[in-house]
Amino acid sequence: MPVVRVIVMDKQDRVLLIQTRHTKSDGFYWIVPGGRIEEGEFSRDAAIREVKEETGLDITIKKLVWVEESKNERGQIGYIHYFLAERTDEEPIIGHDPELQASEQKIMDVAFKDREEIMTMEKVYPEVIKHSDFWDVVTEESHNPYVNRPSEGFGLE
Repeated sequence: MPVVRVIVMDKQDRVLLIQTRHTKSDGFYWIVPGGRIEEGEFSRDAAIREVKEETGLDITIKKLVWVEESKNERGQIGYIHYFLAERTDEEPIIGHDPELQASEQKIMDVAFKDREEIMTMEKVYPEVIKHSDFWDVVTEESHNPYVNRPSEGFGLE
């Protein structure tokens, strides 16, 4: 299943995170916005759409940061495109998943978090945003975006 995730940065170098109720485990996670690429949709367009649905923000895609590719036990390939984006001047809101009913919505909160806040978070995805080199990579001009999973630190180590 093709998926996009978007690392939205603001002018204070904070990352936009969504607190979501995780259906496969107990508790809540903080996650970068994103979701499934719809049939016939380009990944960049999916990234812009998903951020708008989940946070109400309009964004500008700056670059592709990573492509994560994985294979499940049945041999099916999945991939995630991670984009770096800039926010507009508006404030984020708690959005919704148009595929879910009101009682099934999973988004609990939306907030920009700085590096120090993220480092103290217990459940955050992707985990690489807690990695010390993450902050350099997202601003680096020349970074190889292709990563084959499993890879600790998305190939940063």
